Amino acid sequence: MQGTKVQLTIGQAAYRVGKDAAWRKPDELSRHLKLNARYPQVRGDVYFSASDLVENRHGFAARLRNDHYTTPALPPVAPAAADKSKAGDGPAPAHSVRAEATDGGVRVTWGASEDAAGYAVYRVDGERPGCAGVAPEALLTAVRGGGILDPTAKAGRTYTYYVTAVDRMQRESAPARGATVTARRG
Repeated sequence: MQGTKVQLTIGQAAYRVGKDAAWRKPDELSRHLKLNARYPQVRGDVYFSASDLVENRHGFAARLRNDHYTTPALPPVAPAAADKSKAGDGPAPAHSVRAEATDGGVRVTWGASEDAAGYAVYRVDGERPGCAGVAPEALLTAVRGGGILDPTAKAGRTYTYYVTAVDRMQRESAPARGATVTARRG
């Protein structure tokens, strides 16, 4: 809330979709998010319940995804983690990032960070050597394991993949040295 350290996150009632006249419209929750976007104090939304999102009654979850969640994002850093004096440092970076063109796309693997709860994988167009910073818009996915397959890589295009480690408080490490590859021609 404004003037406080409270992070305002709005609970959205996905379980209500289809229950009465107003909630039979597939754009009802989308309208709620548009309203929230007018207020900078609103940091995000949470949905109850996950099973209702999966069920996608009246197409509402697909509508939310298409209208509001077209790209992946990392959860915000936990409030206690923002105060380094209380929470310590973030995780050590991932290491040994490799990218290999396969018939199914690009396989990206990396060495684990001892204190990571998960990893964020970023993809940028072209060759970008080193440990360049990456923009949030380049986030491809967030995972728990030590590798992914990127089936969206276009044949003949060159990409550089970067991996960051993410700890349980959602703090992100610096990116490991990027791996560049040209996707296979189909």
